[in-house]
Amino acid sequence: MQKKTCILRAFVVYFVHENNVIGLREQNTKKEKMIFMLLSTAHLQIIADALGVTTDQIENITLQKKGMSNHSFELTCKGQRYIFRIPGEGTDKFIKREQEQQVYQVIADKGFCDNPVYINAENGCKLAIFLDDVHVCNDDDIGELTQCMSLLRKLHNMKLQVDHTFDLYREINSYEALWGGKPFTFIRYVA
Repeated sequence: MQKKTCILRAFVVYFVHENNVIGLREQNTKKEKMIFMLLSTAHLQIIADALGVTTDQIENITLQKKGMSNHSFELTCKGQRYIFRIPGEGTDKFIKREQEQQVYQVIADKGFCDNPVYINAENGCKLAIFLDDVHVCNDDDIGELTQCMSLLRKLHNMKLQVDHTFDLYREINSYEALWGGKPFTFIRYVA
């Protein structure tokens, strides 16, 4: 296994594999530096093993700021873009990774979402091909809402099954209990 060195200088993080810089990301805050440091040698090895490459073939690693609960990194390997997820702190309190992995297995190749190249319920990590031109449904756009409802109807009509249930109201109550009455910033949410 190649030696990895991490050098922090002037708000820049370099990942170096035997003099080969594989990723570079300017950081603006101390918190961002800490989050980027979460991408450890072990994580790089997970990615390499999943893709059947060596860690020095993983390039252009950048921290994504799109998730609410996880740390996600965009990267390139052999010209293909990927997204790698590391679970955020405390996500084990509200995300059941075993159930998530089972759902991904059941809906694989059905066109509803990304198909993970790697997903592991024990470590919570997931690697998938980066999907361009995707976004969260704009609930102010009736066309997008209609498309989403059609897709949900299609999923429902497939009658796919997993060996667990998801009680929406129980989960909402559980999530609300986690924030302990602190002010909530989502404008359209009424507890």
